[in-house]
Amino acid sequence: MGMRGLAVNAALMLAVAACSSADDPVTVPTSAAPSTTTSVPVGSGHLSSAVVTIEAETWQFEASCALPGEDEVLVWGSGEDPSTGLPSELLLEASAASPYVGITTGGRLLEAAVDGPLILTIDAGTIVGRDIQFVADADIDTGVGTPAGVGSVRVECSDYVSSPLNPS
Repeated sequence: MGMRGLAVNAALMLAVAACSSADDPVTVPTSAAPSTTTSVPVGSGHLSSAVVTIEAETWQFEASCALPGEDEVLVWGSGEDPSTGLPSELLLEASAASPYVGITTGGRLLEAAVDGPLILTIDAGTIVGRDIQFVADADIDTGVGTPAGVGSVRVECSDYVSSPLNPS
């Protein structure tokens, strides 16, 4: 089930290991095909951005991107709930093995449904997912939650931190 069921703000600190030193270039997948890559510098700390839309609501996040493994991008960020203005958080893992999209907002966890497709494409630092079935407050054992609607995600990774545990 990947990162399903973990609190978005705690999962990042507990589940991710360091990936690269700040001086080393890293390889970023530039398409869904694992053989297409490009090298980018790591570590200037500039924020990336992410947008998650579910039905008519759109969340905008200031985000950070990291590369914890080959052909894997981890994104986390913070923003505001579009309806209430309360803090919201994002956690996204773009990987073939365990893709994940989840946001905490207004005391709820909205995440991609376990039984629906979750296809995240990566192209030159941009991560895109479309037609994602989101559920609210999914049960950790069954993965079943209250349908929250169909949505999309778009992340622009303008820079990569060397490690989620040490974002400098």
